[in-house]
Amino acid sequence: MVCRTSIYSTIDTTTLQSWLPQLIQARMDVIAGRKAQAVSYSQSDGARSVTYTPADRAAITAEIVAIQSELSARGVMQGGGRAPMRPYF
Repeated sequence: MVCRTSIYSTIDTTTLQSWLPQLIQARMDVIAGRKAQAVSYSQSDGARSVTYTPADRAAITAEIVAIQSELSARGVMQGGGRAPMRPYF
């Protein structure tokens, strides 16, 4: 017997289903360059700046695949794979 463990195995299905479109949107935002990496502003007491680390498109894609795999393992999401080959004689 194969024991599957995932970081998502303890998270309920509804939560995973709500995260998936958010991750897909985040990936699209990174691809389109809509995510800020550095933000600066000034106040009366001096300038302040906040720097955000850039999101890694490969890391976001890996999380999307992991959630899709977990949902498929639970039978919630159908895999987008091909049908098996059946040779005809």
